[in-house]
Amino acid sequence: MNLLKDRFVAVDLETTGLDMHRDSIIKIGAVKCENGEIIDRFSTSVHCPKERLSSEIVSLTGITYEQLQNAPKLTIALQALYNFIDGSVLVAHNFRFDFSFLQNWGFWCNVDFGGFEKDGIDTVALAKEKLAGQIKNYKLCTVAEFLGIACPSQHRALADAETCAKILLVLAKI
Repeated sequence: MNLLKDRFVAVDLETTGLDMHRDSIIKIGAVKCENGEIIDRFSTSVHCPKERLSSEIVSLTGITYEQLQNAPKLTIALQALYNFIDGSVLVAHNFRFDFSFLQNWGFWCNVDFGGFEKDGIDTVALAKEKLAGQIKNYKLCTVAEFLGIACPSQHRALADAETCAKILLVLAKI
């Protein structure tokens, strides 16, 4: 695969916690890249069936329970993301985390993300390989700033997906 020429989609999820079986997806952000350029963006909030979001999640993401009440149901949001990916290679910063939520909740919503795992790219693993010993940690903004990429926010799904895509494009050249 030639990352600078082929098509890929960088995705980021905001969730109500870290447990893919118990916690919910509340925001999805994705950017599609082709020929080394961002060509499209996808973003949606997801209806949250829980009574309330924890104060930690609200503080971390800026997302409130009230903001999610008129958002699309998870099945609709996941199907829209699947359609947006459209056979592209899936990329994420800490791929296992985002993919585990997509695979688990996709199963329950009848949206099969399983085929994306084989070719999926983890920018954390790639950064560890290419930047070993050069940075203090492999958090999204740490890697981005080391590579000269602005990191406007963290835990904002679309902005984080865009930062992830830019990281991949720079790391592909190293």
